Amino acid sequence: MSGIKLPLILLIVVLGLGVFLFFPSGSKKKPIEKKQPTSTTTQTSDFLQEAKAAFSKGDYDETIALLENHRQDSDYEIQRMLGYSYAAVKRFDDAIVAFEKTMESRRVPENGFSLAYLYEITGRNNVARMLYEDLLSAELPPRMQKGVYEGLSRTSVFENNTKAAIKYNMAMIKRYPDSPEGFVALLKIMRNTGHLKGLENLVTHGDKFHEANFEYNFWLGVIYFESGDFSNSLKRFRTCIEIDPENSTPYYYTYRVLKRQKNIEQALADLEKYHKLNPLLPHIFFEAAIDAKNEGRLDLAYKFLRSSYTMDRTLLGRNDKGAMRAIERMIKASGSEIDKRFFSGFINYINGDHKVARDQI
Repeated sequence: MSGIKLPLILLIVVLGLGVFLFFPSGSKKKPIEKKQPTSTTTQTSDFLQEAKAAFSKGDYDETIALLENHRQDSDYEIQRMLGYSYAAVKRFDDAIVAFEKTMESRRVPENGFSLAYLYEITGRNNVARMLYEDLLSAELPPRMQKGVYEGLSRTSVFENNTKAAIKYNMAMIKRYPDSPEGFVALLKIMRNTGHLKGLENLVTHGDKFHEANFEYNFWLGVIYFESGDFSNSLKRFRTCIEIDPENSTPYYYTYRVLKRQKNIEQALADLEKYHKLNPLLPHIFFEAAIDAKNEGRLDLAYKFLRSSYTMDRTLLGRNDKGAMRAIERMIKASGSEIDKRFFSGFINYINGDHKVARDQI
């Protein structure tokens, strides 16, 4: 029996060792946990949602702050939000780059229109016009289609492309007669080229929609004035004054028309209104001072001479036909002490004695 016990003991030891090696410390082998890769999708979604929220609230600075690091991405939505946000904060060149990227992935008309307008307002009218022309073949909502034609009207005029300007502005007044842009552009073209054929037809059509529009009446007034039709010119400039009495330019034209018609008193009254709004035409005021003196309006002559001499001293060398002497006599005869002191200071000022004039005034 003892010969049998030894092999049995060895067998038990070997089995025990095998168990220990395969299952150390008697513990079960734990399965290896697989590490999940970090997902960037959730992070991307988060910043895009934040950007969309800021964009929808009109917070364009925040939108840019969230998306600027991704400005090189080809993602359509990122570039679209960047384009509109850059444009809103007047970073026009950056907006153009962003909209160009949107057009590479999707040719959405709204983005194309925005891109054309950005090129236009940054002075690249040729590119803008071509983009507007591309949009003519797209199906656009009515408001945007009108904007495209208005863009073509403006850009062709700025390019001095008379043929294209006439073509697109004729289309404008046929499609959108309620918009003054086409009419005003055609009036400017007529004035610049000197070709007034068709003017009366244009006026008949335009008056139905734009009798109360300042620009439309103003450019008609200019054309009539330069072509010698002073009656119609005066009528149009009077309409401009009714529409916007604070605009100085129509008063200047009515002054010139009335002076041609020898209605000097009314002409001076209109020029006085111009002077009140915009005292910046020294040569005109110099001539008007002489007219005022001849009409017995020395107070007005004095006002006009003060403006003309202080703005342009070379006028001191021109013949004022006795206007200043007449003003001096008037002040000596009926002026107050303050009037006399001011006149003396004014004379010293225009003669170059500025220190003396400053002490007097």
